[in-house]
Amino acid sequence: MPPLRDSQSEILQIGTFSLDNQLYGVNILRMREILLPQDIVRVPRAPQIMEGVINLRGQVIPIVSLRARMDIPVRPFDKKTRIINIELNDMIVGFLVDSIEHIHTISTADIQEPPTTLFAADSECVTGIAQIGDKMLVLLDADKLVSTEELQESLIS
Repeated sequence: MPPLRDSQSEILQIGTFSLDNQLYGVNILRMREILLPQDIVRVPRAPQIMEGVINLRGQVIPIVSLRARMDIPVRPFDKKTRIINIELNDMIVGFLVDSIEHIHTISTADIQEPPTTLFAADSECVTGIAQIGDKMLVLLDADKLVSTEELQESLIS
């Protein structure tokens, strides 16, 4: 597979986390903060990927299960479970992950396009694959992790 860019490579800092022992990452510039799971209020009739909402310093933050979003069976929280707050469309959204890993610096020249045979059409949030040591890193587009409609449904319901 060819890299995403052949010339004029950029250096990216990727914040990584795990889901079901797989390494995922998003551009660190999109991450606002990392939280321990707190009292999540379930919202009736919200989309299945929505865990609910939390109140963070007076602001209602929708919480998305990345396990559910990525079609990975949901499991109970444990001591490593975290919420990553990411800014999307002038809104902060929390994403539940199994654990926080590291910040990695990678070149865009080292990012390969995801194989279309392995990723379903609804996996548009996967933007690339990179090798980090002995692990494969699945890069995600933060803007495509959840739709504006899903967010509005979760807050209006």
